[in-house]
Amino acid sequence: QVLNSNYIMTKFGQNRLNVTVNVHYGSKEHTLFQIYFRFLFILFIGFFLISMLRHLFVNPVKYWHLEQKLTVPLLALSILYNDPFYIFQAKSPTYVYILWHTIATSVFVSYFQFFILALFDSLRYKNRKTDQCFFIPKLVYCLILFLSSVTHGIYDDISSFHGATSENFDDVESVLRWLQIFLNIGYFFWAVSSIVLAGIQIDVTERYKFIMYTVAGGTSIFVLAIVHVLFSALSLFQNSAIHFVMTFSVQNAFVLMMLLLHLFKICLIFK
Repeated sequence: QVLNSNYIMTKFGQNRLNVTVNVHYGSKEHTLFQIYFRFLFILFIGFFLISMLRHLFVNPVKYWHLEQKLTVPLLALSILYNDPFYIFQAKSPTYVYILWHTIATSVFVSYFQFFILALFDSLRYKNRKTDQCFFIPKLVYCLILFLSSVTHGIYDDISSFHGATSENFDDVESVLRWLQIFLNIGYFFWAVSSIVLAGIQIDVTERYKFIMYTVAGGTSIFVLAIVHVLFSALSLFQNSAIHFVMTFSVQNAFVLMMLLLHLFKICLIFK
């Protein structure tokens, strides 16, 4: 990115010296890394999402398993999260795109969080029909998480447009950040308890599935807890790409795991 700032220097006699300072920050290699990896994930997920839908649409949607109904939106939103328009922002940055990216990311992350809760709770509902009480508490809490995330993100974006820096203490930003931290702490306790209860209550036929889900979901929850709670609370790595790399990698790895597990299962069923 390039920042253009005009400064009025001190007087030299009766004259003022106008200086334009171009500040280049960031890494070209990191931007290229993002472009390649985003498009790689988009192409891979898009291809297998189409393959999955071709197999699923053999039957009406009402006959799909709950896991299949949950996974299809996850894959579609992950394409949005990986952002096929990122290359345009890399070439010609705009404020509108930054706001759009914040909203799209918040949508995906909120559904990602809902997906993990619903996924593990669904293991305890084998041969039982889920009702509104199964979904509504999860949807409400994840909606609150979304509103908190998108409000904090947009506020930070607008502040950066006006040249605000992390060195300047901002009461509003601090309130939004800590609100988001506490909401995420509540979510992580809920998610961990869902995993533990699923492990206790599932029958032996679901054990292999539970282990695979736990490896993927447990790793994701642990890494996201570090990034969204520990790093945010301690203000660590604010000017580093580590936030992006950790969250982007673990969330896409989880999506790919879900994709491969369910696609393999679908192919076996319809073979």
